[in-house]
Amino acid sequence: ADTMMADAFRWLENARDAFDGSLDDCVMSLERSMAELDEACRALDRVRSDLQFDPLELERVEERLFRLREVARKHATTPSELNDRLHQLIGQLQALDQSDGEAALLADAVGSRQKTYDRLAGDLSRRRKQAGEQLDGSMSRELAPLKLGQAVFQTDIATSPPSARGHDDVAFTVATIPGAAPGPIGRIASGGELSRFLLALKLCLASQNTGQCLIFDEIDRGVGGATADAIGLRLRRLAASSQTIVVTHSPQVAAYGECHWVVERIGGRTVTARARRVDGDERRDEIARMLSGRLVTDESIIAADALIRKSSEAFEGSR
Repeated sequence: ADTMMADAFRWLENARDAFDGSLDDCVMSLERSMAELDEACRALDRVRSDLQFDPLELERVEERLFRLREVARKHATTPSELNDRLHQLIGQLQALDQSDGEAALLADAVGSRQKTYDRLAGDLSRRRKQAGEQLDGSMSRELAPLKLGQAVFQTDIATSPPSARGHDDVAFTVATIPGAAPGPIGRIASGGELSRFLLALKLCLASQNTGQCLIFDEIDRGVGGATADAIGLRLRRLAASSQTIVVTHSPQVAAYGECHWVVERIGGRTVTARARRVDGDERRDEIARMLSGRLVTDESIIAADALIRKSSEAFEGSR
């Protein structure tokens, strides 16, 4: 049919000159019809091609869908979002490719900071060692009057992992028995010894620790006489730079106090019934009672007066 129409179209084209243009419209209409017919044939071919079934195509599609789902699970996303994830990974890869220069800059900065840290930490370590030696000497002088003359106080400085405080580990060690190996102060010293070590340490550091409130509970336990007097004097010196509260049963220590408070109980119970401040003669009588016991005698009052006066003179002389 196509051949016949083509032959007819060629005949008309050859013959239209003989008909003085009367066949022109017919030729043009036929030309359009042939073009439309040709387009229709091509459309039919496309439809026919789409209708052809390939049994392997379904398998290929299912295999691709399986791989897409597997990749989506690996990247914790959905198959529909894989394209966005791909662009995100491409961006990260590009950033990593460009990060070599930044890494070099950061490495240089870290190296510079490390040199600065090492220099400052080394200087801090040297200062700590100097301060430790000075503290050990000061502690040695303070411990003798506190009945700890045979004790050894030592500042140990060991290397530790670097931190904001430098690369030193500082510990205080003591030996309270001659020839014994020093150990941590909290493990070696008894309760009373620990209080006296603390008192000596506070005295040595008094100029750096002003404005504190310090509480000593029976720091004079187990000592008396000259040792209690030395403790009282040092507590009074410490009170010049820090508020110092002392719980004591020693008249030698109490005589050095600027304020004297008496705590009383009712019926032997541990509940405090009253705390009152005593001054003047009442304070003198309280120290006399501490000297002589429950019964205050004229002799104990004279001794209390002498003790208060002696304590005041000793403090003034030590300033």
